[in-house]
Amino acid sequence: LAPSAFAAPDEGNGSTASSEQEAETLNGTCGATASDAVNWALKQNPDGETYTLTISGSGVMKDYTGNINKPNAKKEDLQPWNVYDTGVSYDHITKVVVADGITTVGAFAFNGLNCVEEYDIANTVTKLNNWALDVQAVKTFNIHDNQNFVVNEDGILMSADSMTLIGYPGGKSAVDEYTIPT
Repeated sequence: LAPSAFAAPDEGNGSTASSEQEAETLNGTCGATASDAVNWALKQNPDGETYTLTISGSGVMKDYTGNINKPNAKKEDLQPWNVYDTGVSYDHITKVVVADGITTVGAFAFNGLNCVEEYDIANTVTKLNNWALDVQAVKTFNIHDNQNFVVNEDGILMSADSMTLIGYPGGKSAVDEYTIPT
């Protein structure tokens, strides 16, 4: 689903679209508390088919309780960039940017976005909560001088000490076997 215009924002989801940007950008808030100035923006890519989801501002993202595609989820448990509120299908979101200033990516924040090919994570991110990322289609993790995470020579997202495998890029070239580094 690639709408020519977004659905009208539903009261309480924090999403807005200006008339000039209606078919291009949708945005709202997604901070864990009122003091966390965390925002989201869903912007249509130049190809006119896919979207980039950007999380920006400062502080901690809200935790969510499950996969964005969970059909019986309560509205308040869903990520605000869900198809019901934005009109953008999860399978059209192909890139996620977590901008400088965000410190924690919320639980299940991107879970269910199974067509994301690239994550761009700022150096201010210190924590990725449970099930924060969906890595099924990922080809690239971009980590910017982050002291908490590294991408190893195989393109795998690891903790900075390389003791914890955080995300294996499911969209990279197939391998028969992968050995976790010692």
